This record gives sequence, structure tokens and C-alpha cells, in this order.
Amino acid sequence: MKLRLTTATGPDFPSDEPNSARSRAQGVIFLEVPAARVVPAFQCRGAPPGPRVQGVAASLATPLAREGCARHDTRISITGQVWVRLFHRDAGRVLRAPFEASHYRALKNLFHTVEQPVSVLSRYLFGTGPYPWTVALRTPLGTRHVLLRSRHDLVTVIESFCRLDYGRGGAQIVVDMGANIGVSALFFMTRRPDARVYCFEPDPRNVPRLRGTLAGLETRYEINPAAISVTSGRARFSQEPSGRYGSLFKLPNESSSVEVQCLAIEEVLGDILRREGRIDLLKIDTEGNEPELVAAIPPSQRTKIREIYCESNDGRVGPFHLTS
Repeated sequence: MKLRLTTATGPDFPSDEPNSARSRAQGVIFLEVPAARVVPAFQCRGAPPGPRVQGVAASLATPLAREGCARHDTRISITGQVWVRLFHRDAGRVLRAPFEASHYRALKNLFHTVEQPVSVLSRYLFGTGPYPWTVALRTPLGTRHVLLRSRHDLVTVIESFCRLDYGRGGAQIVVDMGANIGVSALFFMTRRPDARVYCFEPDPRNVPRLRGTLAGLETRYEINPAAISVTSGRARFSQEPSGRYGSLFKLPNESSSVEVQCLAIEEVLGDILRREGRIDLLKIDTEGNEPELVAAIPPSQRTKIREIYCESNDGRVGPFHLTS
């Protein structure tokens, strides 16, 4: 089976730079799912054996932090490629950063969006300052205060509100798989007053934090404390201290684990589509099984999903469109 994803103009591919390397990178991304290479993956207890996609094209294959591979030093993808980390970031991306216009736009957005921008920038770049700490965000619907418990939470704020990893907003019906503490959901809901977000977050530590981040917006979101998988059932969920990188795969820096409910992506999307008729934006940030989840979306649902955002191994987040 072969799925085709097409990239669209967005914050990672600015339309005002027709001759840039980023614009030239727009095009087709193939997700290869050879039927002969589908093998059992982690098993959700109480569910029939679920498939795990192998042979996924490197363009979409998320770098996985497997056992014996330190997330913050080096990472190995399912294609065997090694990522070297520099100051907690991919070394290649650090070296390319001064030459990419998107980072300067993110810096401009930071000074426009956050109060105390110098403090935020220092915390982001150098890891300074104590936590918990509250950041004030200027949004189209007024100033919002978000409690951050670590620098990892601040990184999420920068990605969503300054780097605009999930676009500039405008989506009304949003599905957020891997909602974490609710920063991305807050971004979606503050772009337009009628936006509705379906949040899925399996880490029980993050669920109350998510509700706190979205306080006052209860009529416009739903939270389901579950992981998203190819099949439904229960599975072991690996946790690390920050709560940002939890995964159904065992983490090398695992601090604890918990058994969680898993929901099949086809069933989840089917339920939402029956209620809403469409999905404007699907965000998948599940720390490891994104290729399997994208491949598990049936053709009948793909045509009703306008945009998909999930991180690729070259740093692109989207938007992607399932076109075949």
C-alpha cells in the first residue's frame, strides 16, 4: 500500500519566498506501507493483534527514541539514521538556524505574542530561570496565562505561538492527538471564538494541567484521557520526568510507566466525523507511532480531513494532505 502526502504552503513553506530552499522542498511525500512487511507491534491487551507499519518512507518517519539511544544526545530513526544533539537540539538544525528566515519570523512573533519576551527568550535559549513559572500570552481573544512546569513546556509554547508549527490558525474543527498540557489546543481556540478541539492525552499527570491551561473554555473542548493507536485496548505507557515525551514505546530515560486506554484512530476519527461532518486540522504528536496512525486512516476518512500536522524526520510539521 502507498499513501501520498502533499505539502502545502504554511509557516514552514512561506509563500513569499518562491526561490527559497523551503519553497523548493514543497511537493509530494510518499508513505510506503508494503503489505508483506506488516508485522505485530506493541500489543494492546484486550484487542486483536494490531499491525505495525514497517518500510515507512524516511520523509515521514519520526525519529524514534529507542532503548539504548539517549533522546537528548543522539537519536536513531527507524531507517537507521543517527541524529546528533547539540544543546538539546538536532545539531544540523542548530547549524542551519541562522540561515532560515522562519526563525527570524518566530523571534518577531515572540516579541509580539509574549509578555516579558527577553525573559522568555533567555529561558528558551539558555535554560535559565526556576519553574513552575507562568507565561502571559497575547491572543486575539485576550491575554492568557499558562503555568509552565519546565523548560520543555516553554518549548511547546514557542512551537505553537511563535514558530507557528500548526499554522496561523483558522481551523474550526480540530483533533489534537497528544494534547500534552493543552498549549496547542489553546492556540487553536484563541485563533477564532467558535473553534472546537477534541483533545486526546494519555499521561494522567498532564490531564489536570491541560484543564488548567484551557480554563474558561470548557464549552469548546473535550478531553479524552487515552492514547491513540491502530487498535483499541490497553497498553503500557512510558513516562519521563517532564511529561512532554511520553510514549507507547519504552523511553531510554523512562522514570515510570502506567497502563493506559488505547483508542483506534479509525474509530476516533469516525466518531468525530459523524458528529462534525469534517475535520479541518488533525494534529498527531504521539512520540513514535505517527506513521502507523497516518497509514491507518481509511480512504473514506481522508477526504474529510483538510490538513494533517505531524513531525517528519527533517523537521517539517506540515500541513500535509492525504491525497491517495
